[in-house]
Parts: sequence; structure tokens; C-alpha cells
Amino acid sequence: MEFLSTSALCAMHLSRLAEDIVLWSSAQFHFILLSDAFSTGSSIMPQKRNPNASELVSAKSG
Repeated sequence: MEFLSTSALCAMHLSRLAEDIVLWSSAQFHFILLSDAFSTGSSIMPQKRNPNASELVSAKSG
């Protein structure tokens, strides 16, 4: 039971960290710049970068 509680706590922290990375890499904040290995371009707006890895971590752990 303690393992499940610890796992849920770790997943919550991973989800929050991933959400912060998505926010920090957005055009409004632009604190960090993700490399092309961790983001993909938009098909409609080529200048826009989507942080897919961070969004997937947030979705899987949240």
C-alpha cells in the first residue's frame, strides 16, 4: 500500500513538472527552448513548436 502511495506522489510531481515545462517553453514565457528532439512543428503554423514529450508525460502521469 505504501508503494502505491509513493508511486502516486511521484506521478503527481512528474505531471506538475511536465506542465511547468510546457508553460515555460510557451511563447508567453519563453524561459526554456526545447530542442527538436523533444518538440514537433505545427502543420498549420510552421513557426510554432509543440512540446509533445512534456505533454505526453503530463497526460500519462496526471
